[in-house]
Amino acid sequence: MSDVSITGQGTRVPPAALLVLAFIAGFLAVPLFHQPMLALLHALGVTPATPYAMRPLPPFGVPQVLFQSFWGGVWGIVFALIAPRFPRGAGYWVATVLFGAFALSLVAWFIVAPIKRPADRRRRSPCGHCDRPPGQRCLGARNGAPAPGLAEGGGRSPHRLSLSWRFQPGEG
Repeated sequence: MSDVSITGQGTRVPPAALLVLAFIAGFLAVPLFHQPMLALLHALGVTPATPYAMRPLPPFGVPQVLFQSFWGGVWGIVFALIAPRFPRGAGYWVATVLFGAFALSLVAWFIVAPIKRPADRRRRSPCGHCDRPPGQRCLGARNGAPAPGLAEGGGRSPHRLSLSWRFQPGEG
């Protein structure tokens, strides 16, 4: 059985133990780093999302922060499997930042979002709020009014053009 180095000092850890450690590190990163950053962003008014949310999530009723921690652990495993392929030195840190910035976002956009979107909205336009066929751009609002059906939901219209983006409750 081959061993995998997790430090640059020659310390060797069996592959199964490496994956367990990676899961634990990713799991703990959520309550120790992700949630405090969310608290800071919430305090600054950047997001209405609150840290350490205990709202039960379907289908098992697991608190949201534990659900996020679980997926943090899964990403820890993915990172542990990919990191040995990163260059050494300063390139390592550039690669890790790019991995964290792009891999998670791409998965969120192209895998998670389509799964979470209700089936009735999947057949609509990419914005999911109007009945335009895919491929046609949705400009939505007329004279600043939200598109029909959105005002009842209490949320702001996704059709209004904006230079800033803010997290909306229920988006993820």
